[in-house]
Amino acid sequence: MKSTFEQIRISLASAYPLTLLVSQEEERLQRLLQRFAEKARPEPLNLAVWNCVDGFVEGGPEGLDDPMAALNWVASDAPRGMYMFKDLGEYLNDRKLVRRIRDTAMKIRGSGRYLFLLSHTAELPGILKPLTYVVISLFPDESEILQLVNTLVPKEKTDPSLTHRLVTYLKGMSLTEVEHLLRRLIGPQTTLNDEFFRAVLSEKEQITRKEGILEFVPPDESLGQIGGLDQLKDWVAEREGLYSQEAQKKGLPAPKGVLLMGISGCGKSLAIKVIAKEWQLPLFRLDMNLVFAGVHGSAEWVFHRALDAVESLAPAVLWIDEIEMGIGSYSDGDTGSTAHIFSTFLTCRSTATRSLSPPQQTGSTFFPRRLFAKGVSMRCSSSTSPTKRSERKSSAFTFRGTTSIPRATT
Repeated sequence: MKSTFEQIRISLASAYPLTLLVSQEEERLQRLLQRFAEKARPEPLNLAVWNCVDGFVEGGPEGLDDPMAALNWVASDAPRGMYMFKDLGEYLNDRKLVRRIRDTAMKIRGSGRYLFLLSHTAELPGILKPLTYVVISLFPDESEILQLVNTLVPKEKTDPSLTHRLVTYLKGMSLTEVEHLLRRLIGPQTTLNDEFFRAVLSEKEQITRKEGILEFVPPDESLGQIGGLDQLKDWVAEREGLYSQEAQKKGLPAPKGVLLMGISGCGKSLAIKVIAKEWQLPLFRLDMNLVFAGVHGSAEWVFHRALDAVESLAPAVLWIDEIEMGIGSYSDGDTGSTAHIFSTFLTCRSTATRSLSPPQQTGSTFFPRRLFAKGVSMRCSSSTSPTKRSERKSSAFTFRGTTSIPRATT
């Protein structure tokens, strides 16, 4: 997805009279629009901000707290500029107001006046869609977080690598949440060590609780706690640096994921925690039993929403537990929930970016053939219980890896 700045730039360059801003951060979007207004050519533009309580608080006449009157002023007497309506997105079920919005958008086309509606959802009435450009801005961009980090974190406490790691951990949080978190954690004696980053990850746990279906798992296990699994250890170690800043600059491909198969107690969960720990990424667990429980809605919607939530928290490791619940029983011709979840999963894997790496855990060995197509699953591996030779090690077990993808690929 394009950055918020780039989306707004495209909207203005395309001369859309109406732009829907989908975000919960009013102040952040207002600052971005102010930047565009000040840099407008051939001369800066005025930015007027309206809300349902005070009317125009900036850049407009007083006393226009009625949305119909405010829109009528924008369509008739307002000068060239940008007009941000903070609460108008909540009134889009009013047919008369929707008609006034459309008429206003038609009148200001090509006049140097631009109407911005702020809303929490991307739902639009049909008659507004041809005139509207939708900007999705659920969370701040990396550059915005970096600017705030540079402001609040003293330079003597960090370096480029630590700063990049901190910005990575803070992605998926609003700028307000980032500011409160840094002001709470950063003190005269604070050092950016592992304890500090664990505190940042614990804050992300609060975000996942809002979704209700994702569980944050502290990745405390290390590679040394695993006995055996030499192939998995090599696979993890070889790809440890693929989420670093240097790797991103070089455009190196990131792992697509790994499928772990084995009986209960053979160490699949431990292996997933080790992957997150070694790659220094937050770990989130999605239990397919909860997806199909029906408590949070239909299984298809819950699964899709979980993927969107983790994508917003990326870079991260997504642990899909008991994945055979969703795709193990799929067969060609199915049209139910399993088929929909399976297609969503394939799309997620084939279009996955470097920011999301999902290991999947299962006790089943029966899966659709399309799951093992190139570009969908990185590696298919099976874990067995400890052999007699390795019983002395608390976490010892053997590992047999098979994959249809050449070893040289990632």
